[in-house]
Amino acid sequence: MTEPTTELLHEINAPYARRLRIKNVSHDSGMNMIQLEIKEGHRFTMVDLDPASATELKNQLEAWLEK
Repeated sequence: MTEPTTELLHEINAPYARRLRIKNVSHDSGMNMIQLEIKEGHRFTMVDLDPASATELKNQLEAWLEK
């Protein structure tokens, strides 16, 4: 099995010296996911989202912004 192909789509400098990276992750099977990488100091958190969960996150962020 080969490693998935990762493409950096966007990087955000967030409050408190945190960095967010948004990546597209493509697998040989054809599956694509969005990966959020959150860097806090030396610690990294990776969250993989499928299209349904990415859509739900988008909707929740938009709802928060509208308030």
